[in-house]
Amino acid sequence: MRLPSEGVRLFVNALGKAKTLSVSVVQGSDASQPAVISLSGATAALIAMDKQQKRSGTTTALISPDHEPAARVPALPALPMVRAGRPTKRALPTTMPKPIAAAVERADCDEPPETRPIRAWLNERTLFWGVLCTKGAYRETYAFFIHRSGAPTARPMKFQMPGLPPSNEDDNLLTGPTFDQRRMTLDFHDIGRSVGDCGTVGRFVWDGGTFQPVELRSMPHCRGVSPDAWPVTWRAGVR
Repeated sequence: MRLPSEGVRLFVNALGKAKTLSVSVVQGSDASQPAVISLSGATAALIAMDKQQKRSGTTTALISPDHEPAARVPALPALPMVRAGRPTKRALPTTMPKPIAAAVERADCDEPPETRPIRAWLNERTLFWGVLCTKGAYRETYAFFIHRSGAPTARPMKFQMPGLPPSNEDDNLLTGPTFDQRRMTLDFHDIGRSVGDCGTVGRFVWDGGTFQPVELRSMPHCRGVSPDAWPVTWRAGVR
Protein backbone atom coordinates (compact mmCIF):
# COMPACT_ATOMS: atom_id res chain seq x y z
CA MET A 1 0.00 0.00 0.00
CA ARG A 2 1.29 3.47 -0.90
CA LEU A 3 0.29 6.40 1.32
CA PRO A 4 -0.73 9.68 -0.30
CA SER A 5 1.95 12.31 0.13
CA GLU A 6 -0.13 14.31 2.59
CA GLY A 7 -0.57 11.23 4.81
CA VAL A 8 3.11 10.31 5.14
CA ARG A 9 3.93 12.89 7.82
CA LEU A 10 0.81 12.00 9.80
CA PHE A 11 1.72 8.31 9.69
CA VAL A 12 5.33 8.90 10.76
CA ASN A 13 4.24 11.17 13.59
CA ALA A 14 1.85 8.47 14.78
CA LEU A 15 4.63 5.86 14.69
CA GLY A 16 6.67 7.93 17.09
CA LYS A 17 3.81 8.17 19.59
CA ALA A 18 1.88 4.90 19.34
CA LYS A 19 2.64 1.75 21.32
CA THR A 20 1.52 -0.81 18.72
CA LEU A 21 0.83 -1.05 14.98
CA SER A 22 -1.87 -3.37 13.62
CA VAL A 23 -1.27 -4.70 10.08
CA SER A 24 -3.64 -6.75 7.92
CA VAL A 25 -3.15 -8.13 4.42
CA VAL A 26 -6.10 -7.16 2.21
CA GLN A 27 -6.90 -9.04 -1.00
CA GLY A 28 -10.09 -7.86 -2.63
CA SER A 29 -12.83 -8.05 -0.03
CA ASP A 30 -10.85 -10.41 2.23
CA ALA A 31 -8.54 -9.30 5.02
CA SER A 32 -6.24 -11.40 7.16
CA GLN A 33 -6.25 -11.39 10.92
CA PRO A 34 -4.29 -8.32 12.04
CA ALA A 35 -0.71 -8.79 13.16
CA VAL A 36 0.08 -6.54 16.11
CA ILE A 37 3.59 -5.08 16.01
CA SER A 38 5.14 -3.50 19.06
CA LEU A 39 6.41 0.03 18.50
CA SER A 40 8.59 -0.01 21.58
CA GLY A 41 11.78 1.76 20.54
CA ALA A 42 10.27 3.12 17.32
CA THR A 43 11.15 6.71 18.19
CA ALA A 44 14.77 5.78 18.89
CA ALA A 45 14.92 3.88 15.59
CA LEU A 46 13.52 6.85 13.64
CA ILE A 47 15.99 9.20 15.32
CA ALA A 48 18.81 6.83 14.36
CA MET A 49 17.56 6.86 10.76
CA ASP A 50 17.59 10.68 10.75
CA LYS A 51 21.12 10.68 12.08
CA GLN A 52 22.35 8.11 9.59
CA GLN A 53 20.82 9.99 6.65
CA LYS A 54 21.91 13.36 8.10
CA ARG A 55 18.32 14.62 8.17
CA SER A 56 18.36 15.78 11.80
CA GLY A 57 17.32 19.41 12.09
CA THR A 58 15.92 19.62 8.56
CA THR A 59 12.35 19.85 7.32
CA THR A 60 12.60 16.22 6.19
CA ALA A 61 13.53 14.73 9.59
CA LEU A 62 11.30 11.85 10.67
CA ILE A 63 11.40 12.95 14.32
CA SER A 64 11.34 16.60 15.38
CA PRO A 65 11.74 18.25 11.96
CA ASP A 66 13.23 21.74 12.12
CA HIS A 67 13.70 24.75 9.86
CA GLU A 68 16.88 23.67 8.03
CA PRO A 69 16.14 23.16 4.29
CA ALA A 70 15.97 19.75 2.66
CA ALA A 71 18.87 20.82 0.42
CA ARG A 72 21.15 20.35 3.43
CA VAL A 73 20.61 16.59 3.28
CA PRO A 74 23.47 14.92 1.35
CA ALA A 75 22.58 13.32 -1.97
CA LEU A 76 22.18 9.56 -2.04
CA PRO A 77 25.47 7.76 -2.74
CA ALA A 78 25.81 6.37 -6.23
CA LEU A 79 24.97 2.69 -6.64
CA PRO A 80 27.90 0.34 -7.16
CA MET A 81 27.88 -0.79 -10.77
CA VAL A 82 28.33 -4.30 -12.16
CA ARG A 83 29.26 -4.89 -15.79
CA ALA A 84 27.47 -8.02 -17.00
CA GLY A 85 29.51 -10.57 -18.93
CA ARG A 86 28.58 -11.52 -22.45
CA PRO A 87 26.92 -14.88 -23.09
CA THR A 88 28.57 -17.49 -25.28
CA LYS A 89 27.02 -20.05 -27.62
CA ARG A 90 29.49 -22.84 -26.88
CA ALA A 91 27.75 -26.23 -26.75
CA LEU A 92 27.30 -27.78 -23.32
CA PRO A 93 28.87 -31.18 -22.50
CA THR A 94 26.43 -34.08 -22.68
CA THR A 95 27.71 -35.55 -19.39
CA MET A 96 29.04 -34.02 -16.20
CA PRO A 97 32.79 -33.36 -16.55
CA LYS A 98 34.98 -35.40 -14.20
CA PRO A 99 36.33 -32.39 -12.21
CA ILE A 100 32.76 -31.24 -11.48
CA ALA A 101 31.64 -34.79 -10.67
CA ALA A 102 34.48 -35.08 -8.15
CA ALA A 103 33.47 -31.78 -6.50
CA VAL A 104 29.81 -32.85 -6.39
CA GLU A 105 30.77 -36.16 -4.80
CA ARG A 106 32.44 -34.30 -1.93
CA ALA A 107 29.35 -32.13 -1.36
CA ASP A 108 26.82 -33.01 1.33
CA CYS A 109 23.86 -33.48 -1.02
CA ASP A 110 20.91 -35.89 -0.83
CA GLU A 111 19.61 -35.85 -4.41
CA PRO A 112 20.95 -37.53 -7.58
CA PRO A 113 23.23 -35.02 -9.32
CA GLU A 114 21.62 -35.77 -12.71
CA THR A 115 18.25 -34.37 -11.58
CA ARG A 116 17.46 -31.12 -13.48
CA PRO A 117 20.98 -29.63 -13.47
CA ILE A 118 21.48 -25.92 -14.14
CA ARG A 119 24.32 -25.60 -16.64
CA ALA A 120 25.90 -22.82 -18.68
CA TRP A 121 29.12 -21.67 -20.25
CA LEU A 122 29.83 -18.32 -18.62
CA ASN A 123 32.56 -17.63 -21.18
CA GLU A 124 34.62 -19.75 -23.56
CA ARG A 125 36.59 -21.32 -20.69
CA THR A 126 34.30 -21.22 -17.64
CA LEU A 127 31.64 -23.85 -17.08
CA PHE A 128 28.93 -23.27 -14.46
CA TRP A 129 27.12 -26.29 -13.06
CA GLY A 130 24.37 -26.54 -10.43
CA VAL A 131 23.03 -29.79 -9.00
CA LEU A 132 19.87 -30.33 -7.01
CA CYS A 133 21.18 -30.85 -3.47
CA THR A 134 18.15 -31.02 -1.16
CA LYS A 135 14.42 -30.58 -1.65
CA GLY A 136 11.29 -30.20 0.43
CA ALA A 137 7.60 -29.65 -0.15
CA TYR A 138 8.07 -26.12 -1.52
CA ARG A 139 11.82 -25.54 -1.75
CA GLU A 140 14.65 -26.95 -3.81
CA THR A 141 18.24 -26.07 -2.93
CA TYR A 142 21.03 -26.32 -5.50
CA ALA A 143 24.79 -26.57 -5.02
CA PHE A 144 26.80 -24.67 -7.64
CA PHE A 145 30.28 -25.34 -8.96
CA ILE A 146 32.57 -23.69 -11.47
CA HIS A 147 35.26 -25.22 -13.65
CA ARG A 148 37.75 -23.56 -15.97
CA SER A 149 38.90 -25.52 -19.00
CA GLY A 150 42.20 -27.28 -18.38
CA ALA A 151 42.01 -27.00 -14.58
CA PRO A 152 42.35 -30.35 -12.76
CA THR A 153 39.63 -29.54 -10.23
CA ALA A 154 36.34 -27.66 -9.99
CA ARG A 155 35.51 -25.42 -7.06
CA PRO A 156 32.32 -24.39 -5.28
CA MET A 157 30.87 -21.11 -6.50
CA LYS A 158 30.81 -18.69 -3.57
CA PHE A 159 27.87 -16.28 -3.41
CA GLN A 160 28.31 -13.14 -1.31
CA MET A 161 25.26 -11.84 0.57
CA PRO A 162 26.10 -8.31 1.80
CA GLY A 163 23.73 -6.91 4.40
CA LEU A 164 22.50 -10.33 5.54
CA PRO A 165 23.51 -12.12 8.75
CA PRO A 166 26.01 -14.99 8.42
CA SER A 167 24.48 -18.32 7.45
CA ASN A 168 25.33 -21.82 8.60
CA GLU A 169 24.91 -23.11 5.04
CA ASP A 170 27.72 -23.44 2.52
CA ASP A 171 28.39 -20.39 0.33
CA ASN A 172 27.62 -22.27 -2.89
CA LEU A 173 24.00 -23.12 -2.01
CA LEU A 174 20.97 -21.27 -3.37
CA THR A 175 17.30 -22.13 -2.94
CA GLY A 176 14.84 -21.71 -5.80
CA PRO A 177 17.45 -20.66 -8.39
CA THR A 178 16.87 -19.81 -12.07
CA PHE A 179 19.57 -18.81 -14.55
CA ASP A 180 19.03 -16.51 -17.53
CA GLN A 181 21.99 -16.90 -19.89
CA ARG A 182 20.85 -14.09 -22.16
CA ARG A 183 21.20 -11.59 -19.32
CA MET A 184 23.80 -13.61 -17.38
CA THR A 185 21.67 -13.35 -14.25
CA LEU A 186 21.06 -15.90 -11.51
CA ASP A 187 17.93 -15.35 -9.41
CA PHE A 188 16.95 -17.19 -6.27
CA HIS A 189 13.83 -17.30 -4.11
CA ASP A 190 14.35 -18.83 -0.67
CA ILE A 191 10.97 -18.75 1.05
CA GLY A 192 10.59 -19.61 4.71
CA ARG A 193 7.19 -21.29 4.35
CA SER A 194 4.70 -22.22 1.66
CA VAL A 195 2.73 -18.94 1.71
CA GLY A 196 5.92 -17.09 0.80
CA ASP A 197 5.73 -14.28 3.35
CA CYS A 198 9.28 -14.63 4.70
CA GLY A 199 12.74 -15.61 3.52
CA THR A 200 15.31 -14.11 1.17
CA VAL A 201 15.20 -13.33 -2.55
CA GLY A 202 17.92 -11.95 -4.75
CA ARG A 203 19.72 -11.68 -8.04
CA PHE A 204 23.34 -12.10 -9.09
CA VAL A 205 25.02 -11.03 -12.32
CA TRP A 206 28.07 -12.71 -13.84
CA ASP A 207 30.71 -10.01 -14.38
CA GLY A 208 33.24 -12.16 -16.20
CA GLY A 209 34.97 -13.38 -13.06
CA THR A 210 32.33 -14.07 -10.44
CA PHE A 211 28.65 -13.65 -9.64
CA GLN A 212 28.08 -10.21 -8.13
CA PRO A 213 24.95 -9.46 -6.05
CA VAL A 214 22.78 -6.76 -7.57
CA GLU A 215 19.65 -7.12 -5.42
CA LEU A 216 18.96 -8.79 -2.09
CA ARG A 217 15.73 -8.56 -0.09
CA SER A 218 15.02 -10.30 3.17
CA MET A 219 12.17 -10.79 5.65
CA PRO A 220 13.15 -12.90 8.67
CA HIS A 221 9.69 -12.86 10.28
CA CYS A 222 6.70 -14.71 8.75
CA ARG A 223 3.95 -12.12 9.16
CA GLY A 224 2.08 -11.96 5.87
CA VAL A 225 4.41 -9.56 4.03
CA SER A 226 4.80 -10.29 0.30
CA PRO A 227 8.33 -10.38 -1.21
CA ASP A 228 7.88 -7.12 -3.13
CA ALA A 229 7.61 -5.30 0.22
CA TRP A 230 10.59 -6.97 1.94
CA PRO A 231 13.41 -4.64 3.06
CA VAL A 232 16.24 -4.29 0.53
CA THR A 233 19.61 -5.16 2.06
CA TRP A 234 21.72 -4.65 -1.08
CA ARG A 235 21.30 -3.05 -4.47
CA ALA A 236 23.67 -2.44 -7.36
CA GLY A 237 23.29 -1.20 -10.91
CA VAL A 238 24.00 -3.28 -14.03
CA ARG A 239 25.60 -2.00 -17.22
